[in-house]
Amino acid sequence: MKNYFGTTPHPDAALAREMWRDRLEVLWRQVLKDAEQLRPGAVRAGVAVVQRAAALDGLDAPQQFEIAPMGDAARYGGDGPDAARPSTAGCGP
Repeated sequence: MKNYFGTTPHPDAALAREMWRDRLEVLWRQVLKDAEQLRPGAVRAGVAVVQRAAALDGLDAPQQFEIAPMGDAARYGGDGPDAARPSTAGCGP
């Protein structure tokens, strides 16, 4: 697309959110039918739909993720694997 139009498309967030809300509503209706028929996994599926809907609408608490180097981090300027270990200095006899 970028080669043809000269730019990549930027989807409208409100439109995408509305589309996913509609999809979750369809899934919720199916969950209710499955629960009425006592199908295995219906409650678990319902919880998954509700969790996703809450995240989509911003009802869940904000989450923060930190990405840190792992393994050979010292070679690339990171702290390395020993930096993550708690210090044991002064803890023993």
